[in-house]
Amino acid sequence: DGTYYFHIRTVDEAGNWASTAAHLGPFFIDLTPPGGVLGVSSSTHTTGKWSNLNTVAVQWWGAADSGSGVGIFAYAWDRAPDTVPDATSTVGSAVSTLTSPALPDAAGWYFHIRVRDGIGNWNDTAFHFGPFDIDTTPPSNPDSYSVLSRHAVNAWSPDRLVKVAW
Repeated sequence: DGTYYFHIRTVDEAGNWASTAAHLGPFFIDLTPPGGVLGVSSSTHTTGKWSNLNTVAVQWWGAADSGSGVGIFAYAWDRAPDTVPDATSTVGSAVSTLTSPALPDAAGWYFHIRVRDGIGNWNDTAFHFGPFDIDTTPPSNPDSYSVLSRHAVNAWSPDRLVKVAW
């Protein structure tokens, strides 16, 4: 890793040196993977709690690279806790927020994010955030019910306890 230059100064067989050297560079070498995302949060959801909102907004911070700089973030939304995103879905280094596509109703949705530097070195691990539990389907009312106590619909009763089954 680092910045390198090539310098050359010629000499002939009689020992005469060129008055100045020729310089070529700089050449930048970056073999080190970037640091990963340090944290992710959501302004719309709380992990491990059910929500009737089927899109999740996330924001992340902390990715850095001292060589070629942060190039892209690769991300994925799925129901596996340890997915390592490939380059299928990416955003540029200036982006630090995303909103998921509409996620189907299910428990255990996760957001995964990984960093690639400017020349293609990937960080070793992804950051995983979740689970998010999505439920946009309202419950249905009971199909039928019956009164189990001495009460009748539209009739007065001295009994304080009404027992109903559904």
